[in-house]
Amino acid sequence: MSRQRSTRITVALAAAMAVGLVGCTASGELDVFIRDQTDSDALPASAFPGIGIVATSTRLLWVGDEMTIYAAKGSGDNTGRTCLVMVPEYGGSSAGCGSVLPVTLGVEGEPTYMLSTIDIDAGSDKWTKVADHLYVESPQ
Repeated sequence: MSRQRSTRITVALAAAMAVGLVGCTASGELDVFIRDQTDSDALPASAFPGIGIVATSTRLLWVGDEMTIYAAKGSGDNTGRTCLVMVPEYGGSSAGCGSVLPVTLGVEGEPTYMLSTIDIDAGSDKWTKVADHLYVESPQ
């Protein structure tokens, strides 16, 4: 791998989960998991296997210039957790999972992304909404 990047994973726990669970089903699951997986939801072959997710659970959330973001359900040690999966255009992948949303994930040299069921205030200076349930940290 020509680019080595250390992965920093931060799992953010929301203290106020009772506040407006937008985008959740009655069971607390993201609404993207209600529908069947489509071809565009599947991780590309360049993604590393064994990142602790159920391959058939991935759902495409956003395609950026150099990064594609998915939501997924965890497997193994992550069973019962919701995961945020980052797949950079140069290949590989990183996943961060949490039993409670929001979950944030960042790779050194790239922006930090957040998967959340709570709408972040539109006036937030820290986060910008890029897709349903997905926010990117604003440059400081």
